[in-house]
Amino acid sequence: MAIEGCSLTKVQQVSDPDGLEGKVAIPVHGFATAERGITAGDGAMPVYVVSEAQIQSGEFSLMGGSSLPVIDAAVLNPGEAALSGGRAMPVYLTGGTLGGASPPAAPTYAEILADDYGVSEVWPLVDIASGTAINAFVDTDRNGILTGWDLQNAAGPVAGTLAPYSDGVNDFGNVLSTALISAFNGSVFSGILFTQALNWAVSGTMLKLQVDGNNYIVISNIATNRLLLRYVAGGNIKQYLQINDSNLWRMYSWSVDSGADSCEFFVNGLSVASFSGLGAFSSSDLTLAIVGAETLGPSAIFNGNMAYLGLKFGAALTPTEHAGIWAVRLTGGPD
Repeated sequence: MAIEGCSLTKVQQVSDPDGLEGKVAIPVHGFATAERGITAGDGAMPVYVVSEAQIQSGEFSLMGGSSLPVIDAAVLNPGEAALSGGRAMPVYLTGGTLGGASPPAAPTYAEILADDYGVSEVWPLVDIASGTAINAFVDTDRNGILTGWDLQNAAGPVAGTLAPYSDGVNDFGNVLSTALISAFNGSVFSGILFTQALNWAVSGTMLKLQVDGNNYIVISNIATNRLLLRYVAGGNIKQYLQINDSNLWRMYSWSVDSGADSCEFFVNGLSVASFSGLGAFSSSDLTLAIVGAETLGPSAIFNGNMAYLGLKFGAALTPTEHAGIWAVRLTGGPD
């Protein structure tokens, strides 16, 4: 976050949050030396450092704008205790240090998807060091099983992550669970999936969520060099085909809202196709939720690297949100 270009304000922390000057925290950056000069005045402004948890819970809100540069009065004079008058001001540390406190760690990409975009469940897939579990971020009852993949094979789409690799032989991931079946509604939902296809000459399925042959969504590469995004509701097919020979990371995503009679597909956050005239998606239970293959056999196995799968139940992500989810991968921390 940008820092205001003014002199440092002397502050001194108080530990009691009662009687604060409001519930809106000022963003501050704590300096350890008087490199900017000190604002005139004898006393130090009393401040109460608000935690990330207090912001997230809604106990405090965060003021917009650049961070105010501050310095702990104890750094200048360890014995100084003089406070300027008035009640303590709530502040939120965005950088530097203040009284030994450090700013909160940057949220992980899964946290951003869940907290900022309302994605109902995220399976990061990245940084699986051993074993076969595909850990669900929001609800562990939605954990899945990864079979046959090479773990931590290649740099993922989010900095600092390592993604698993499928060589196209007997590799797939199964995320079907009772908890997912209970939450899923194929009439109103959105999803995202990151893949890095390495062999477009061979057909392979990246994702399939299916009730039956007349009600499913699938993302596939179809030989040779074609991407398929398909949504089928009540046997009514809406699909998008694109020539695609890239070996770079791609984010394929969609939004479906039968109430608005809308199905829209996105690639890297940009809309590539939209449809109306949708069929009625079956209310029966999901029977298949698989990444990297068409069936649990497995068949039509994907060849390449794969990362985040996210689903939003009961609501459609907006085009702006799809674009934001693609862009924010550059700032989210590793999971």
